[in-house]
Amino acid sequence: MKKIAVLFFVVCCIATIPTFANGQKYYPVSSQEWQLVNQLCHYAGVVGPSSNGPVTQAQLELALERAERHMSQDDELLVFVKEKLADKGFVYKDDFGSVSVAGTLSPEVYFQTGSPYGPNGDEKPEYAIDQDWFIKGQKDRRPASLVLENTIGGFFYGRMVLDYKQKASYAWEESSYWNDSVHFSLLGASSHQNFPFDAGISLGTKGFSFILGRGRVSLGEGYTGNTAIGDNYEYQEFMKLGFYTKRTSVFLTLTNFDSSRDTFEGKLVYYESGEGPRYKLVYEPVGRVIDKPWKLNATGFSDYRELRHSVTYEVVPMDPFKMSLSFITLIDTNTAFDFRYLNPFMVMHNYYNYHEETTLEANNMISVDASWSFLKKWSLYAQVTMDQFQIPGEAEGYLGFGYTEPNAFGGLLNVSYTDILAGGLLNVYAETVYNMPGMYLNSKFYDKDGNITQYKYVNHKDGDINRRCWSQDFLLGYSRTESNDPDLAYSGYKYGPDCFVFSVGGTYEKPLEYSITSALMYMMHGEKGRGGNVSNYTFDGIDGIDDVNRIALTGIVEHTFCVSLEGSYSILRWLSVSGGAAYSYRWNFRNEAGRTFGNLQAYVGVSIGNGR
Repeated sequence: MKKIAVLFFVVCCIATIPTFANGQKYYPVSSQEWQLVNQLCHYAGVVGPSSNGPVTQAQLELALERAERHMSQDDELLVFVKEKLADKGFVYKDDFGSVSVAGTLSPEVYFQTGSPYGPNGDEKPEYAIDQDWFIKGQKDRRPASLVLENTIGGFFYGRMVLDYKQKASYAWEESSYWNDSVHFSLLGASSHQNFPFDAGISLGTKGFSFILGRGRVSLGEGYTGNTAIGDNYEYQEFMKLGFYTKRTSVFLTLTNFDSSRDTFEGKLVYYESGEGPRYKLVYEPVGRVIDKPWKLNATGFSDYRELRHSVTYEVVPMDPFKMSLSFITLIDTNTAFDFRYLNPFMVMHNYYNYHEETTLEANNMISVDASWSFLKKWSLYAQVTMDQFQIPGEAEGYLGFGYTEPNAFGGLLNVSYTDILAGGLLNVYAETVYNMPGMYLNSKFYDKDGNITQYKYVNHKDGDINRRCWSQDFLLGYSRTESNDPDLAYSGYKYGPDCFVFSVGGTYEKPLEYSITSALMYMMHGEKGRGGNVSNYTFDGIDGIDDVNRIALTGIVEHTFCVSLEGSYSILRWLSVSGGAAYSYRWNFRNEAGRTFGNLQAYVGVSIGNGR
């Protein structure tokens, strides 16, 4: 059956070669190409390309057509962007395909100086997660890379990016370079065993695309992150189907993650309570029990995995307005393929969110976002994401089974101004983000005292041992082949639940010459979802039924103020220099009352090559 399916697919590809169009190269939302097209659209008073990334070149060109109708055809920036999208840097090209190679060497030096803190003023900071680097984190440090690209017949595009970089190093390791006051990017760099971080193929025709690979996946137009799907990992393994026109689009993205939770089996137990007969779920560990759930252990193709299924329906009823509706589901799976995953019109909640006879094996989210260019040069964007929305009957029924789930939401709003000044593109913005304490978290089980907690206490068969049963939270990641440390982060907003963020900033870029970027951020963060290191993501704070839908930030609130400035200058087309600095100051550092911590970070580097 599998051979027949593969043969059918190949025959279809060959038979439809004449109808295929160019433009199958794909770009993440964070790429310069997507950002330039989006900003030109806002300058022209129309909405930009889809923010369901990655997007293909054909999708970018559709958005650029909207901008062209409201701009001068000989505008230098418009011409530059069109040429940049068309440039493939061919090494070899004939009538049916092409091959291109690009390489970049970008050595950089990083600096940091943190003031001691603690009762005696002698405790040093330990940065355990990438988000603590406000200027340039490990994910963006790629001191050397080689990009290999291939096209066939205009309908096929493939690429592989070989990076030579440092592996992630966490703070509790004595050799961790995170704590070094000065660090050179090429020291300790190697051909990372997890490479490539960016590799894949793209097949397409007019109005259709299929992408399979590793890369950066995101959903939203936030400047500080997105509440729906965030680009928070070195890579994400994904498959994306896209069907699109100028006015309507449907996107289906499947993203695979390694397992990060214990394996438990649940059964219903009848008991009497003061309110009458009740049933509750009792969990017992089965198979391998993962003692440290932040360490990821799935390495085989048939091992337990977590699959993120997301579908987005997008509409552009008029050039200045765009709106989309997304269904996002995190699913337990140990199978490489299930045909139900490929149905973009099936709400996964109907299959996976039952609870009567087994453990919960899904977390469902719904997200709505809208972009509105209400005036030429001005744009407004909003994204609202709801986690585990329930109708009243569901919420009432859950209480009889010994647990409940939070109705939590996250909201993002930004306004931006874009203009062309002195041949360069100016973009300034203001953005605010709020996430409820229960955002990205799934079941809240009753603990042994009748309270609601993140996990269920169970009695281990080998003794009276309390173990944590992690539910389907959007705290996900990938294992690393060269260590036990995972690439762990929230699948949604970068800073997780229980936070309020306000940021203003801007960028001025004159392509092929120079760019300047500056930002100011203030963040309040409660006690949920933030740990001092990657093994300490805390979820304390929800401690009763009345508090499960808490809106206010929890516990002792940490306050963070950060200001940053970055710039780059092109000396030659193949040679540029860059640098930046960020100063952050926190009080109630790591949610400990009275603790303060200030840190100055900086980097300087040079880039040599023709990498794109």
